[in-house]
Amino acid sequence: MLFGKKDIVGIDFGSERVRVALSRETVSGRKLIAVASREAPGTHSGGIFDDISAIANVVTEMLGELSLSRAAATCALPATVCRIEKAQFPKMSAFERRQAARIQADIAHPSSESVGVCLVRTAEAGDDFIVGMAPKKAVHSRVAVLRKAKLRPLAIEHEGQALARLYPDADAILDVAGRTTRLHVLGAQTVETLIAEIGSDEITQGISHDLGLDSYSAERRKRILGTSGSGDRSALSLIRAMCELLRKARSAGRQIRTIALVGNGARIAGLRESLECSSQIRVVDEIPPEFLTSDYPLDVMRSARFDWSLCVALAFYGAAA
Repeated sequence: MLFGKKDIVGIDFGSERVRVALSRETVSGRKLIAVASREAPGTHSGGIFDDISAIANVVTEMLGELSLSRAAATCALPATVCRIEKAQFPKMSAFERRQAARIQADIAHPSSESVGVCLVRTAEAGDDFIVGMAPKKAVHSRVAVLRKAKLRPLAIEHEGQALARLYPDADAILDVAGRTTRLHVLGAQTVETLIAEIGSDEITQGISHDLGLDSYSAERRKRILGTSGSGDRSALSLIRAMCELLRKARSAGRQIRTIALVGNGARIAGLRESLECSSQIRVVDEIPPEFLTSDYPLDVMRSARFDWSLCVALAFYGAAA
């Protein structure tokens, strides 16, 4: 199938896997058509890919699997390298406003050589803006991959901002990755992210140590059975780290009554129940409506939504909330 204006591809450049979701505008609204996934080639540090051609080739393979040759595409920047925040500027020209935003970005990212800035007015009139800030190299790296895969770059979002589209009723989203856990606290127009340097790999290592299993076998056991008597201390460390992120957000004055769990680590059996019990915060367990637009069986969606949340959210860029 050739490029169609009604198709949007959302790409999740994860540290371990690359996931691609295809959505299409139909007479009944935007629909999730298919999702493809591959092991991520190489690594990326600071949001910059070390082998653009290898990642582009993997994306091209998945586009072939989805019967696409060209499409509009969106992707995300990790919260570790970008941020969005509200800003109010006095009466000034557009050039002066952009210069002021750049100064603000340089203060927020003092270690980056060159920071890109995106300004979005919150209303048709007024001086309130949303300022997006990220190192230019991280942005250019993603654009290069998309173009090499013959995709038309449509948008690059903050990962928490994209996830917020899927879970509008949650006050925060916990993204449990392999090495980190990120708490995206959702506001009216911005997202604040808190990060803990611990993820589901901690539990895998605990199971491997307790049972004498290799990493692959320990990972499979974790996904199917959870801890089940092994890796319990590691699981407790992860739960404590999650609760500490929630405590910090609440101490900063953010009201968090409901949270959503996403990420590969969120699939761990019993994690949701343990987190609810420890934090006394309700964990949203409903499947987002965007997933239910697809022809995939419900049981597949229920299992896959943790891994697919970001790429599906990106594929629904611009859709009504």
